[in-house]
Amino acid sequence: MNGLLRLLTATLVILGLTACDTVDEKMIRDAQKLIAEQLKDPDTAKFSGVYIVREEQGTTDSDGTLKNVAVCGYVNGKNAFGAYAGATRFVVLFAESEKSKSYSVIIAKMEGTSQLSKDATVESNKTSKPESVFDKIYWNKRCVDEVHPPVFSGVNW
Repeated sequence: MNGLLRLLTATLVILGLTACDTVDEKMIRDAQKLIAEQLKDPDTAKFSGVYIVREEQGTTDSDGTLKNVAVCGYVNGKNAFGAYAGATRFVVLFAESEKSKSYSVIIAKMEGTSQLSKDATVESNKTSKPESVFDKIYWNKRCVDEVHPPVFSGVNW
């Protein structure tokens, strides 16, 4: 009887803790699920360096103020050969309602692996800071804050 009571108590504590997830924790979990679904083998997704960046200003709608929130990080998953392919950057952009503490997905994007996706943009080609298209449109626009500087991963052509 005493063992059953301990098991019941432990189960209630675990359920209570999972129900207390913050909005940030829920966004991270949802972002990881969206990105994992884009992998060849979603069950093998390993995430690292995941963080959140909130925009300072928002727009207003009937629910109040909406702010863009980006979940940024790295994912590694197995490829068609069953080997881990290496960490790839990702960005999942959410619109968060401050009033209702709800959010919706705007876009979920992973960095491409083709040569075309690694090429520097026309504006940054042959400069000291070549930006890939992913850097320019997603990473450096949504994932940069005081702790995380811009990235220039473009390859000059």
